[in-house]
Amino acid sequence: MAGDGRVRALVDEALSGYDRIIGLELGDLVVDGSLHKVPSGGEATGPNSVDREKRGGKWSVVTDARGIPVAWVSAPANQNDCTLLAPTLDALARRGLHDDVGIVHLDRG
Repeated sequence: MAGDGRVRALVDEALSGYDRIIGLELGDLVVDGSLHKVPSGGEATGPNSVDREKRGGKWSVVTDARGIPVAWVSAPANQNDCTLLAPTLDALARRGLHDDVGIVHLDRG
């Protein structure tokens, strides 16, 4: 989709500007997932185990020490968080931020 490239460019520019002006704190990163309802369904959704199997999606997000999202991936709701860790860290590497990473904190899930 043509709009995807423009959105990616906008996100990259916003993160770069934030890093120049305020500074990303990549010494401590947090990776966590969240579930979301997707009433319209679609191929990128799956049954949500915590919402009576209704169709939903999941985000796996990496944030810096201040909580600024720096990379993320989406998946069907029924995908386990542990299977999303590698793609989420790959998304971080595609942004060129992986060299500055210190510690990556994960939740118990």
